[in-house]
Amino acid sequence: MDTTLSGSTPLEDDQGHKICFNRYLEEKMPYGIISNCIQCHRRAVHKASGTDKCAYTLGRLPRCTDTGKGSLEKCADVVPSECRKNDQNYYKNALQTDFLWTIADVQDSRKQMIQKAFLNLFETR
Repeated sequence: MDTTLSGSTPLEDDQGHKICFNRYLEEKMPYGIISNCIQCHRRAVHKASGTDKCAYTLGRLPRCTDTGKGSLEKCADVVPSECRKNDQNYYKNALQTDFLWTIADVQDSRKQMIQKAFLNLFETR
């Protein structure tokens, strides 16, 4: 098991963020096995205006570097253009949910449906 307390340090040998992921959840996601948990989970917020479409996108970026050193692309160049402006004010008018997406996504009707189906499965056993 590996852990991390930061989304940006310590750096790996390729100058990218420390690789740390949950193999049961992120193994099948794009770039999941080279991801850093905090890169995505730090964006867990609830906004009254609804879910931010860039939240998961920014957490699933290909491996990149903030230093500009090494063979990796700079993270600023990898972020989709529609999310760059959004990223600067991401936490404005948002309730940070302490890295927990389950709280941030509670108003998403699709996820509520999945949660109900999951609970029904256990209630019928």
